[in-house]
Amino acid sequence: MFQRTAHVKVSLLLAAMFVFCFIAMVSAQVLDIQVAGENEDMEQYLDGSKTGLSDPGSSDLELGVESGGTQIVGACFKKLTIPKGATITKAWIVFEADEVGASKNINPCVLTIKGQAADNAPEFANDPVTPNLLSGRPTTTASVTWNPPDWMVEHEKGAGQTTPDIKAIIQEIVNRSGWVSGNSIVILITGTGRRYAEAFEGEATGGPKLHVEYTTGGTAVDGKAALNLPSAFALGNYPNPFNPSTKIHYDLPEAGQVRMVVYDMTGKEISTVVNEMQKAGSYERVWNPAINGTSLPSGTYFCRLETGSIVKTIKMLYMK
Repeated sequence: MFQRTAHVKVSLLLAAMFVFCFIAMVSAQVLDIQVAGENEDMEQYLDGSKTGLSDPGSSDLELGVESGGTQIVGACFKKLTIPKGATITKAWIVFEADEVGASKNINPCVLTIKGQAADNAPEFANDPVTPNLLSGRPTTTASVTWNPPDWMVEHEKGAGQTTPDIKAIIQEIVNRSGWVSGNSIVILITGTGRRYAEAFEGEATGGPKLHVEYTTGGTAVDGKAALNLPSAFALGNYPNPFNPSTKIHYDLPEAGQVRMVVYDMTGKEISTVVNEMQKAGSYERVWNPAINGTSLPSGTYFCRLETGSIVKTIKMLYMK
């Protein structure tokens, strides 16, 4: 009886030691990186009289549109000590509200967040002459839509100024073959409407801040990961702006009926790109505005992807 009791105690002790070691191996790591230089955040016009030109010295970041037209905003986060093979569990960006109030917010505000598809994204050149310093960068397949509420309190850095979870974007970059700990990541934001965020040039401690949580070692691999299947729905296109055509990328984490349609600014259906059952996986389609030999006019078009209860829409800018 004594020997059996002792054996049980030893077994329980060994089991507890194993659990402790396993938890230690997969313990979460937290990383906060803030824009810390004048070449680490930037705006660039996507349309209007200043199309393609950037504003490297701006004291604020207009997310969405500016008086001169639609913009793309970039933020470079340097020296992310995330090891290759890490699993990103959470990630988001916190902005600081700059100009606020009903006269500054433009609604509806629908923003699209992507990352630069690069192993080690460089910061932005202080060059207001060379065009497309931001829009010329290739983007991740993963993207996240953000519908921020009105910003009414100056210098606020709360839930309203925090993006949704962008872990899929960070994971895609960290999974790249050339990623190593200490590399840099660039996040790119486009959209409609407007919110004024603080830039490094306006307030050194008010620039965008990236928060990442990740685990390393001992992580379980489910069936999808083992088959290298997407873990989340994603929709994007490159190049954007484009001429004469653009590649539309999308991820399906599960099989289903897929319908992808392109609309113009009036909501008129222009073309059906996909309308079929598809398996889980990553896909790419080329869309050319020249339909049946007739070229569409320059302007903004919307690509809408529907599958099951999921609906995603992106904005595409065609420039002749």
